[in-house]
Amino acid sequence: MRDFVVDSWRFYKANIVSVVALVLPVLIVAETLSTYWIMSHPPVNLDTITPEQQLDMMLPSLLLTMLVSPLVAGLAILQFTAARMGQSTSVAALYTQALLRWPSMLVTSVISQIMITVGFLAFIFPGFFALARLAYAQFLVMLENRSPLVALSESWSGSEPLMKELIIGYVRLVMLAVIPYLVVSATVRSHFQDSLLVTVLLNTLMNILMLLFVAFRFRCYWHWRYEGKQQD
Repeated sequence: MRDFVVDSWRFYKANIVSVVALVLPVLIVAETLSTYWIMSHPPVNLDTITPEQQLDMMLPSLLLTMLVSPLVAGLAILQFTAARMGQSTSVAALYTQALLRWPSMLVTSVISQIMITVGFLAFIFPGFFALARLAYAQFLVMLENRSPLVALSESWSGSEPLMKELIIGYVRLVMLAVIPYLVVSATVRSHFQDSLLVTVLLNTLMNILMLLFVAFRFRCYWHWRYEGKQQD
């Protein structure tokens, strides 16, 4: 039985340098602006902070993340695809294509996040279920020029055969990559709480680590679109 997580890790390691070189400028600028905004506010007591203060502190950062994440995901998808097909594409061409599809990627991302968040708030498993069923949506938008609603619909139906592998894969990646990072990150942050540089570097590292999930979804998408059909 094919292990999509192992395949994804190997593919991620083989191509992460080229992907990071592509998306790093965007990540650095976004994380610097976001972190600076949050750190520019005076220290607050989490026990007494009002919802208005919390919203004023976090909303610009969340909006920036919401706007930048689809662009980063789109660039990663394009670079992973070029690597998988053995093609070499210029940075300008990749950014042009990613920016052209950015509005659709943004809409797809917002709808997906709402559905996934509702799933996790309802119970943990529905959240992973939504993650699995919507796993291919961004690839359909970027690579097949689907509209957001069509991409979400096709992903919902197309991901069903690999739903078990997708859910188990997400859980494994969280356990093997995200949780160790969070432990190390919390330790480092406790020693450099007021360091803009350290915070930006840690947040950027987290974004690079999250590209592993893009590689995993890409591996499953590729199997669905190409390898599975060949086997049939």
